[in-house]
Amino acid sequence: MTLDENSIIQIYETGTTDDLSPGSRVSVIVSGDVQSGGPVTAASVVVNPPDRGGIIGGPGGIFGVILIGTISAVDGNILTVTTDSGETQVTLDDDSTIQTFLEGIADDISSGDRVLVISSGDVPSGEPVIATSVIVNPPEGGGVFGGRPRIP
Repeated sequence: MTLDENSIIQIYETGTTDDLSPGSRVSVIVSGDVQSGGPVTAASVVVNPPDRGGIIGGPGGIFGVILIGTISAVDGNILTVTTDSGETQVTLDDDSTIQTFLEGIADDISSGDRVLVISSGDVPSGEPVIATSVIVNPPEGGGVFGGRPRIP
C-alpha cells in the first residue's frame, strides 16, 4: 500500500459522554422507529464525522439507520439530534459507543494499528496500490469495524 497527497487518513478514538455537547456535529447509528418519531437507541455515536470519505453505510446504509445532524440538547443519557428532517431524541445505553473523529496524517499510522484501507488499483496483482482512504480505529475496539467499547 502506498499513501499519496490525495490519501485521506481518518482517526477514530474512543470518546465519552463529555464529548457530546450542543452544537457538535454527529453521525448516530440507531435502532428503533425513526420514521414515526418513536424512541430510538444509539448503537454508535461519532462526534465530528468526516465531511468526505464518510462513514461506511451512509443514511440507511449497511449498518442500519444513520442520523446525521447536530446535537441540539443533552439531558442525561438523552441526546436531541437535529437533522434536515427535524429533531429526534436518541437514548444512550450501556451498549452505545461514542467515538471522536480527527483528520490524520501519515505519521499518525503506527505498526500494530487496526486499520481499514480503501484502495484503488488491482490488489490481486500483487503490485503496490494507492490508498485512497485509511481509517485508523481505536486499539480497544470500535471504529468502523470490530468490537464495541462501552460508554465509561
